[in-house]
Amino acid sequence: PMHGFSAPAPGTGKSLLCDCITMLAMGRAAAAVNQSGEPDGEEERKALLSILMQGDPVVMIDNITRPVTGQRWCSILTQATWQDRLLGGNDNLTVSTRTLWLANGNNLEFREDVSRRAILCTMDAEVERPEERGGFDLDLKVEVPRRRGELVAACLTILRAYIVAGRPGLDKLPPFASFEDWSAMVRGPLVWLGEPDPCE
Repeated sequence: PMHGFSAPAPGTGKSLLCDCITMLAMGRAAAAVNQSGEPDGEEERKALLSILMQGDPVVMIDNITRPVTGQRWCSILTQATWQDRLLGGNDNLTVSTRTLWLANGNNLEFREDVSRRAILCTMDAEVERPEERGGFDLDLKVEVPRRRGELVAACLTILRAYIVAGRPGLDKLPPFASFEDWSAMVRGPLVWLGEPDPCE
């Protein structure tokens, strides 16, 4: 599923959290892209096809200002491949959709059928001007790359332990249609560790 990060005010750390995820996944922060055009419009079509042609494993859509919705998103988030007209011609191109989509914005919304294809995390610093906060013990943009090997090994150890234990509790989780593999290999281990169900 797409993972969205929302906050009621700018400067809460939404982009930083996305950077941490991409630094773990790829060893570097993902290049940020911005929301393009109207839902299911021509500009969005061209932007999404270009992004998928590039084949990045993680894409971060930064500072979203309008609700995420539309048929294209529904297809891209649930199908293994997506086909559309090649830019500047009449030929169709089929691209893989094996991409982790991260989205962030103030008061981010997923609407219509996209809402069942996304997990939304809401962050609230509970201060009027979050960007003016100080006193953090570490700089995540330094610490996550420095400890990436250790953190990735810990994640893989959790996954292996969950599988060796027989994937306990997976049968008790409500189904997450279209995302069964994610539910079994990401959601299941998190709940097994005592973390909240991301789907809640």
